[in-house]
This record gives sequence, C-alpha cells and structure tokens, in this order.
Amino acid sequence: MAQPRRNCGTMEHYNNMVKKDPNYLRKLRQIETFTEMGAKSGRPRNEIIRIPVVVHVVYHTPTENISTSQVRTQIDVLNRDFRRRNGDASNTDSRFKSFAADSRIEFVLANVDPYGNPTTGITRTPTAKVNFAAFSDEVKRRELGGTNPWPSSDYLNIWVCNLDMGVLGFAQFPGGRKETDGVVIGYKYFGTEGTVVAPFNLGRTTTHEVGHWLNLRHIWGDGPCGNDGVLDTPPSEGPHHGCVSSAESCGSPDMVQNFMDYTDDACMNFFTKGQRDRMRSLFVLGGARYSLLSSSGIQRPEMLACAPPYALNASEVTSSSALLTWQAMNNADRYEVRMRRLPGGDWKSRAYAKNSAKVVRLYPCTDYEFSVQAICNGEKSDIPPSNSFTTSGCGNDLPLNLVAEAVSPRQAVVSWEPVNRAESYEVQFIPRKTRRKRTLIAQRTRTLLDKLDPGSLYYVRVRAKTPQGYSTFSEVGSFRTPSYEGGGIPTAKTRN
Repeated sequence: MAQPRRNCGTMEHYNNMVKKDPNYLRKLRQIETFTEMGAKSGRPRNEIIRIPVVVHVVYHTPTENISTSQVRTQIDVLNRDFRRRNGDASNTDSRFKSFAADSRIEFVLANVDPYGNPTTGITRTPTAKVNFAAFSDEVKRRELGGTNPWPSSDYLNIWVCNLDMGVLGFAQFPGGRKETDGVVIGYKYFGTEGTVVAPFNLGRTTTHEVGHWLNLRHIWGDGPCGNDGVLDTPPSEGPHHGCVSSAESCGSPDMVQNFMDYTDDACMNFFTKGQRDRMRSLFVLGGARYSLLSSSGIQRPEMLACAPPYALNASEVTSSSALLTWQAMNNADRYEVRMRRLPGGDWKSRAYAKNSAKVVRLYPCTDYEFSVQAICNGEKSDIPPSNSFTTSGCGNDLPLNLVAEAVSPRQAVVSWEPVNRAESYEVQFIPRKTRRKRTLIAQRTRTLLDKLDPGSLYYVRVRAKTPQGYSTFSEVGSFRTPSYEGGGIPTAKTRN
C-alpha cells in the first residue's frame, strides 16, 4: 500500500476563484503591495494577536461529528505551532534555527456569537451529502448541504467535513469573497485524537491551511524555484513528501521542516521570521484582516477584573514529570494549579508565581487532569476548562528488543523495535571503565555508535520521543568491543 501523501487544495481553490471573480487578482495584488510596503508604512506592533475561531462541524455519519475534545486539541496545536511552543521545535534543522520565529498569533474558540449570545465556538450541522467537493465552497453554503459562515470580519471560520479526492484541506487567501472566507479541513486530519489518521494526525494540516489563510504561500512558491514572497525561505524545486531529513535544490538547502511544505505532520515544526512578518502585516491598520483585532467574538481576558487562564498545555511529559503552562493574565498576582489522577482521584492544589509549573513524582502510564485559576488581589478567577495528559512508561511506548550487532573495536550498530508515533529516539551508551555517558538522537530504529574504545564493555539504553513526551528507557543492553583490529566480531550481549 502506498504511503499517504499530503494533498493541499488551496491552489486549486485559488484558481477556481480567479476564474469566477476577475477582481480577485487585483485585490491580491493590492494586498501584496501593502505587505511589501510594510517596512515603510510601519510594521505591526509586537503585541499578541488573538483571533476568534468558530469551528463548523458538518457531518453525514456519527463518526464525522467529531468531539469537542478533538476540536480543542486542534486549537491547542495552532497555539503551540504559531507561538513556537511546539514540543518538536527542538528538532528544527540547526541550519535554520536562527530563522525560526514565534509569530505571536493565538487562536481562541469564540465565546460570543454574531448575535451577542454565549457560544462554545463550535457549530454542528447534519448533512445528507456523503462528501464535499475538495476545491469548491459547497460546505460553506446551507442550501448545498453545508452551513453558512459567521462574519469573516469577526471570526476565522473553519469547516470540518468529509472531503473527496483525498484532499486534506484548503484555505482562501485574504481578499476573496466574505461569504467563502475561511479554512476547510477533512475530519480525519483535524486535531490529535478521535478520528485522525497517521501520518497527518498531529494537527499540522490546519496549521498549514491557516498559514494560507494568513497569506503564506507554499515554500516552493508553487513553481520550480518559485517565489513565496518571503526573503528568508530559500527557493525550492517543489514539495517534499513523507519525512525528509534534508534536501537541496535551486542551489541551496530546502526548508523541508517548514509548516508550508508538504512533509508529514511529525516532520514539520516551524515558521520563519519573514513568514511571521508577512502574516502580521495583515493586521496593520488597513490590512486585510485588521478588523479581527476589534472582533466581539471573544470577551477579551484583559478587559476582565480577574480572568481565568487559557491555552492550558502539558509538555515535556515523561514517566514521572510534566511541564504545565498557560497564558499569563494581566492582573494575576499568582496562579493556583489544581491537579488529580484519573479516574476519580482527589484534587490537589499548589500556588505558582509564574504561568508554568513543573510537576514531578508522577506515576508512569497514568492519566492526569489539571486546571489553573488566576489569583488577583486575593480574588480567584473562575475555573477554566481542564486539560489532561498521560505520562509515558506504558508498554506500547517502551522500546523493546534492543540488540547490538556489527561490533568492531571502534564502532557498533544498535537496533530496537519501533514505537508507535515515535518522532525520534534518544540513545545513551556508557563505557564501564570511565562511566562517561554519551547521548545521540536517532530518527530511525537503527543507529551507529562510533568513536568507541577497543576492548571495552559498553552499556546502552534507548527511549522514544512521542507527542506525549519521552518514554521510559528500555532495559539496559551491553556489548564488548574487541581489543584488536582485524579480529573476529564478537556476539553482542543484551539484557533484553
């Protein structure tokens, strides 16, 4: 069976719009001129841009009616990716780390609808349509089996439905019709739980398409060595698929890990500073998405006396610890973190001065739930929706059957069984004599250990890095390097 490949329908949708609306190209040119003049007219200030989001779930079967929890996981991914708080940011190619940027753009499910009523920011619409045409706007029209958008001047509209032709999603660039403005995502590629399927199960399809909605082009400029309008993204011959560690074309290295390429979810992890500036230029006075800054779609936390924290997130999760973070609130003196084991554990609370907490002494392979209250001049905020995470150490995330082979005086190859959803592996090996630990990161389940000492006994262990954090280490294996060149290769020993 062929490996699935990312299929974005944005350019096909763009070409359809150009055919239908002769004025669309003119509007796009005006936006492009405005973007290019940003340096002269004043760049957007560096404050956080907060965008109200409404997610329209349009479903034909119960499976397509994705859960509220699944929707929230996608909002969490958007906030991590656009703020460069994603757990895999450390995997960015060292050649491009200095280019990677926090866009200071955040996304919040709307809590006020267009009529001023409270809302969850999620609408649900049953439909008789089995699927929707991948490059059309059917899902955005009630009379065609979809649902109409909320005003695009106040909300980012995201439709989640069953798309045909294997398309993962598509977006409308700024400047198009208000009645169709927004992003469409297939229900199998939205969020990180429930209906999602690998290798597009980490929410990066929506990150990619929202990038288009914020006027980013594909990294290759939609043509061989094309122009994506960003100076710090090198030209590329075309898209990259799967998990590509590196590539080169058009006379320079390609940014295969950029969110606007076509690599798998686990292998893309950053926007650049130039892309950040291009997106933020839409929010300068006169910019195409400036109106969102004054949207009534969210009751803004900074306007409240003591607002509850939001954007709760757990990262750096191991078998015994986790880093909890949340959005800092303007009026908060400190925060009270409430946490419990699931199911049904007792809540335990502790106060923290900053908007992060390192929690330790956790149980492996255990579900935890936490929430955070702000404390302002002795007054506590409301309790926001809780978030949950699972510590590593489960049987299915522990690397098994660690073996050493092809052992020579200076080198050895170690391998192990793959771990489901592993993004990379950390290998530690230690000579018995010196106890000087060395560590390397492996992308596959087989790696070379080099610069070894001849005639030495080595201990080796490995752990997996998954979206939930690091697993516990495997059982320790051992092997001995021969003490002479040209000798026979000994049989490796392991404790597995």
